[in-house]
Order: sequence, then structure tokens, then C-alpha cells
Amino acid sequence: MENQNPKGYVNKLHFIYIIICLALVILAILAITIWNKEDAGVELNNAATASSIVLAVVAIVMTIVDIAGQRSTISDLKETAETLDSNLIQTNKSLQTLSELQDRLLETMDSISKSQEDLKENISKLQKSYENEGPIDREKLNSELKLLKDKVVFLPNNYTIPSFYSSELKGITNLRERIRYVLHGGRELSIAEMMEEPSIVSLDITRSELKNELRRLEREGVLNNNNGRYSRIKYYKAP
Repeated sequence: MENQNPKGYVNKLHFIYIIICLALVILAILAITIWNKEDAGVELNNAATASSIVLAVVAIVMTIVDIAGQRSTISDLKETAETLDSNLIQTNKSLQTLSELQDRLLETMDSISKSQEDLKENISKLQKSYENEGPIDREKLNSELKLLKDKVVFLPNNYTIPSFYSSELKGITNLRERIRYVLHGGRELSIAEMMEEPSIVSLDITRSELKNELRRLEREGVLNNNNGRYSRIKYYKAP
């Protein structure tokens, strides 16, 4: 079996072995040289003192370097925390804006729906009122048509949805409406079954996106979760 260690690692290991051997040789030479001298003990004490001083200096330097590194790390963590906090605030603002836009859109859709119903009812009344009459009074007809026009709800010219939110808002609205649609008539479906529904498949969403939206609707009291099978709550009235 071939050695899997890199070539550089082997060379470095051999270099360490050589350094250790040289250190042992130097110590042996020093021991032989000063072994028979009277001041050998003093010299050993001096060497030990010098070694202690060197080690103390090395320890102090390493401590200073470590403290500087810790300060740098703390500074980086602080900057990261500030960035995350800023991103969180921006995300919350975006979600709030998105929620407001969705509410405005739903209110506008509801107003348009009511306006269409009123318009249909008034047209029927107008049609019946002129069925049994002879000559048509154009002035009266124009007046009643003007009243009908005033009852129609139009979007203001400056009513726009920012492009940054439009696709996301559209996706959420479509997904919510399609979830309600596939669960109509008291149907009870699991996530896997919903993922096979054509109206959900056409949105090209992932399973996790569908699951997150189902959880939101469950928290809002729109859906009921019965051991992973979802159904619409009967008393809930869709906006």
C-alpha cells in the first residue's frame, strides 16, 4: 500500500527529526564539556534561568498576539452582527410592505367584484325600466348612464406595484388561491397529493414552498391540519 501522505509533509517530518538529533548532540557535547568543572552547577542554573526568561518572553509575545487576534475576531463578529441586524430590519420592512400590498390588492379586487355586481344589477333595472316605455328620453338615459359610470371602480392612474414585490406578491396570491381551489368541496389532501394537482404543478414550486404556505394558512385559521392532511375550515370566508 502506497503512502498517502504528501511529499512535502514527509520532508518536513524528516527535518524535525534532524533538528531533534542535532539538539541532542549539542546537549551531549555541552554535558561532556562542563561535566568535570566546578562551576558546572552554576552554569546549568544560568542556562535554566536564561531558558526560563526566553520561554517567558515567548509566552508574553504569544499572549499579546492572541489578544490581538481575539480583538480582531470580536471586531469581525460585531460587524457581522450589525450587518445581520441591518438585513433583518430590511427583510422585516420588505415583508411588511409586501403584506400591505397584498391587502391593498385584495381590497381592490373585492371592490371591483362588488362594483361589477352592482353594475349588472343596475343595468338590469335600467333595461326593465325602458322595456315598457315608448319614446326614450335621451337626457334621462344619459343621466342614468352617468350614474352607472360613477359606480364603477377604476384603479387610479398612479396605482402601481413596485417591480421588486410584484412577482413575489403574485406568487403568494396565486399559491394561496390555488390551495383553496384544490381543497374546495371538503377535500382533504396531503402535501404529496397537492403536489400532483395540475393547478399546483403549473406554479412550478418546491415541496418546501408549498409546506411553508400551508403552515401560514393553518396559523391564520384558513386550513385544518389532520395528521398531515389539509382541508379548508368551513366557517372561513375567503376575502
